[in-house]
Amino acid sequence: MSLFKNAALSLCLVLGVAAPTVTFSTVASADAKDDAEVVRLTGEMKKHLSKNQYGGADADYVAILKLKHVTIPADVHFLGGQAARGAYRVGDAFERFTKGSKGGSADATKELEALKTRFGQIDIDKQKKENRKLTITELPFDPIERATFDAVKAIVEDKGKYEGWLPVGEYTLGSKTFTIKGGAATVKVK
Repeated sequence: MSLFKNAALSLCLVLGVAAPTVTFSTVASADAKDDAEVVRLTGEMKKHLSKNQYGGADADYVAILKLKHVTIPADVHFLGGQAARGAYRVGDAFERFTKGSKGGSADATKELEALKTRFGQIDIDKQKKENRKLTITELPFDPIERATFDAVKAIVEDKGKYEGWLPVGEYTLGSKTFTIKGGAATVKVK
């Protein structure tokens, strides 16, 4: 029996009051612990982000997602989006900023709209080995856009297919050309 329970029962005995029939729920305990953990991890995320330690901030966000008895605040999704964007993982950034935006975070909405001007969605069906060379007319200068292009290029060359985000621009895949426009409908390449 915990110290709190002992103290409560002792007080009841001293005052001559019947002990209340309160069950100390493990769920209530878990909720309070999880809520406190969200607060702690959110503080850690902010520290990591202030030092550009995106991997640490991302690990904190993932740990928050694993908590079972909490509703994650929209601003935490915003911070998770910043971590993903800083780690050049645009797909995760879009997902997290979208969750934050839907939850009412104006900051997440602003970031989501900014990304939509710089990236578009692509769905590349399985390509034959000889058609897997992805090129862009003008290589992006922005490090997030450049890293995204490089990652997608490697995936397409390895797997022959990809579904996700690409920086705005004009592309060639094998003998096929296509244009990615920000926020536009998904471009399908067969």
